[in-house]
This record gives sequence, C-alpha cells and structure tokens, in this order.
Amino acid sequence: MDRFSTIESVESVIVDGQEGLALLWTQTTFDQGVRQFGLLVTDAELAPYGGGVESIIAVLHLMVTEPLATEAENDERTWFRSMVGFSY
Repeated sequence: MDRFSTIESVESVIVDGQEGLALLWTQTTFDQGVRQFGLLVTDAELAPYGGGVESIIAVLHLMVTEPLATEAENDERTWFRSMVGFSY
C-alpha cells in the first residue's frame, strides 16, 4: 500500500450471516511501532460507498494507510467491525 502499511490478506467471508469481507493489515507508526488491524464488513455495509469499486477501494486505502489512534499492545490485533466513520 505504502511504506508504512502492508495488506496481509483479503478474503470473502460470512459476517453476521451475510456475505462480506475480511481484511488484515499491518501499520508502522512512529509513536506506536508496528500495529496489526483487521476489518470485518458485510457487502451490504459496503453499498453506501456507492460509485463502484473505485470508491470502495479509495475508502479501504484511506483506512489502511492513515495512522489509526488506537491503544493496544504491539502483539494485539485491533479489529473493526465496519467502516463507519471512514470516508473519502
């Protein structure tokens, strides 16, 4: 993605009984070091980001590359259940 973030995996999964996406990534920040993140989102939750695939990719790119201010130990993965609050 960029020199501070790496996508580990993206796969289709069932989220709350619906088709969805699981995204795992790692970020390196100056203040928190190496951090691991995960996103679970249903296809229906992606729909509000209309404008097609380009719009969804733009929002996911922002989420993965922008430093996220979450408190956790370096060996813990922080999970997000949706993309609420992220916009492009």
